Amino acid sequence: MSIKVKIESKVTTKTKSAIKIYEANVVRHLNRVANHFKNSIQISMRNTPKQGFVREDGHVTSVAPNPPAIDTGTLSNSLQVNPAGRSKMFSSVGTGIDYAVELQLIKQRNFMGKDSPARKDTVNFSNKIAKDIKINQAKLR
Repeated sequence: MSIKVKIESKVTTKTKSAIKIYEANVVRHLNRVANHFKNSIQISMRNTPKQGFVREDGHVTSVAPNPPAIDTGTLSNSLQVNPAGRSKMFSSVGTGIDYAVELQLIKQRNFMGKDSPARKDTVNFSNKIAKDIKINQAKLR
């Protein structure tokens, strides 16, 4: 006759719990950054210097490389965030306005590109809040 005690690790269960917490924090971070980027684009359009020509309708344009100046608000209001989720670990900011590509790429009105004020501001914001992507003292189950 013998007696024994089985000692088991719950590391697999705890690891799965930790991964879920971490993924939720990553999704939250991605969505915060995407919303910040959208807001930064809109602010940069609102604050861009209006130093270009005056159109027939009275709108004063911006000049390259500044973001486009807001006229009717169509472009600014068309910006949308496509949020991240557990099954999609990325978010995006975009617009379906046809002339956005022309403004960004051809007329060099940098509002979404890598050299845009909004992107630079958002990279700084993302780096600042990156510390929030951690498991911290969360209760692992």
